[in-house]
Amino acid sequence: MTTWASSGQIKIDRAAEHVHDLARRIDAFRNADPYEIVRNDDPEGWKGTVLTIRVHRDIPTEWSAIVADAIHNLGCALDHLWKNATGAKPDSRKNYFPATTTADELKATLRREKKSAANTARQLLDSLDALRDNNPFWAIRKFDDADKHHAISLVACRLQSFAVDLTHIDGERLDEPKRLVVDLDPKPDLTVVEDGAVLARLANTHAEIDIYDHLAFEIAFGKGEILEGKAVLPTLESLTTAVQILAGAFLAAGLIT
Repeated sequence: MTTWASSGQIKIDRAAEHVHDLARRIDAFRNADPYEIVRNDDPEGWKGTVLTIRVHRDIPTEWSAIVADAIHNLGCALDHLWKNATGAKPDSRKNYFPATTTADELKATLRREKKSAANTARQLLDSLDALRDNNPFWAIRKFDDADKHHAISLVACRLQSFAVDLTHIDGERLDEPKRLVVDLDPKPDLTVVEDGAVLARLANTHAEIDIYDHLAFEIAFGKGEILEGKAVLPTLESLTTAVQILAGAFLAAGLIT
């Protein structure tokens, strides 16, 4: 007999391993300082110093596959959950977790099917408000379907404040470096880190600088993705937790063993 522990739970565990692996890779990428702040004097007629970004390393392409594998495992876990709970026959479309079902469609199905294992499972979903608009299970299914047609896009974005030490101004060395904190005021929309992008303009100043802080950034889903602009790691962790909580509810209700 197939149990939840030997079917769906191992898929959730595997997804969590992918998330931990990606977190380790992102930490290593950040620590390698892939983005540098560089000084440009009087560019294009500007009188002063302009600080721009220089990109030394691109986001590794294999990260997209790691994200896709994590999401695919979560989708498989949901399907195992539904199959075990409803007793659907092998190869039946009824095996698939109804992630793309709307709350209204779910209620209509509940009215039509008064007695069945599937109806009991649907009632539990309804009581948990699991199929509300933009629920996490919908996102998992949409991501998994999209990955069949294109690689998931990941970008660096949401640059944060950084500090520089001004050591010379207009050729004159300062007695002590002057600390300058630049607040980039990250926008909620998707602003991608690109080579040559302007970070700050220092008017009427030609400054020698020492970079004090690493340039902090976030890794997010790229333009056109299901959750465009959302930070990748927190999103994957949230999706994994949502599936685990749902499985716990099905276990507690006796729908799976």
